[in-house]
Amino acid sequence: MPDSVWEGISNSLDGDAADSEGDELLKLENLPLSTPVSKRQKSSHGLILIVSLVLLIGVGFWFTQDTQHSHDHHSQVHHAEFAETMTNYLNLLETDPDQAQGFLMRKYGGRVVSPEEAVKFVGYRPVISQGLPAGYTLESTTVLTMPCCTCVKSVCRRTDGSTIVVFEHDDAELKLLGERESQMTMCGNQECCLVNLDSSLAASWKAGSRLLTVVGIKDESELSEFVRSLKKNS
Repeated sequence: MPDSVWEGISNSLDGDAADSEGDELLKLENLPLSTPVSKRQKSSHGLILIVSLVLLIGVGFWFTQDTQHSHDHHSQVHHAEFAETMTNYLNLLETDPDQAQGFLMRKYGGRVVSPEEAVKFVGYRPVISQGLPAGYTLESTTVLTMPCCTCVKSVCRRTDGSTIVVFEHDDAELKLLGERESQMTMCGNQECCLVNLDSSLAASWKAGSRLLTVVGIKDESELSEFVRSLKKNS
């Protein structure tokens, strides 16, 4: 505003109603008009807005793609490391079961618990604790914090002193049996993923919302018996 307008306002506030000059200065038609925005300016403003939006979307897309790529890479590395760990574990299990158990417990913070205590960590009672086929006893139950989930590992002993290890874990695409080749087969009336180890078998099958993986099975006949027993309990 020009100084003359502020002078008119000041005079009015002082009560000088007779000051015709002040009144004249306050008339609307005497106030300076804003400069109208030309079409070219409007077009320029619109173009700037569009470019800004395009840049914002581009940066957001780049950030999303970069984040997704980093997550996928981290996941691949994590799964590869886990597959290698399980491969080492299975190799040890066939030669020295006690050393294999210690190796896995150190790697994934194993905690030996009772079946009742396992509920506090995983939210369910391990199916292995509800009954085993004749000739097997439950030796120990361990809770492991693995990459996929908090899993239950149970060691079952045969009458001849040899052992079978049973993992109960969340249904996830995880290489629990390492990098070995697998094949789908029927174990009784249950479809299983079967893996040949050096001197024994391992198998995984779905039990409700979780997976059961058995390691150390002698043959498919024993596997079918084990599957039928655990499926009945689950």
